[in-house]
Amino acid sequence: METTSSFSRLSFSAAVCAALAVATFPTGSTALEPSEEPTAVRVPFKGLDLRRPADAVVFLSRLHDAAIEACGGSSFSASEYIRAIEKSECFKTSVAHAIDAVHAPEVSRLFRATAPSGE
Repeated sequence: METTSSFSRLSFSAAVCAALAVATFPTGSTALEPSEEPTAVRVPFKGLDLRRPADAVVFLSRLHDAAIEACGGSSFSASEYIRAIEKSECFKTSVAHAIDAVHAPEVSRLFRATAPSGE
């Protein structure tokens, strides 16, 4: 049914956005102080079949970029800043919650397989 399919896509999108709605670090001179306002970042998945490994990889890449953005970075951030964000609790929590919210076994499997050990 088209209604069910549309509902599933909407639920999935809402779950990922909700998972990335985290306390973030604002830009500017107060970047070290957490913001009280959560940030939601959309993770596009249109055209992806998350049961396929190649599509799961694409999704994980998009999720990574969205978590970087939600935690105060951007595509223009210095690589050192990106690495610091990747080690932050904001980033780790955002990604973990989003992975849980997606309920896609292939995404979870690939994430576990590629996650650094000990983190």
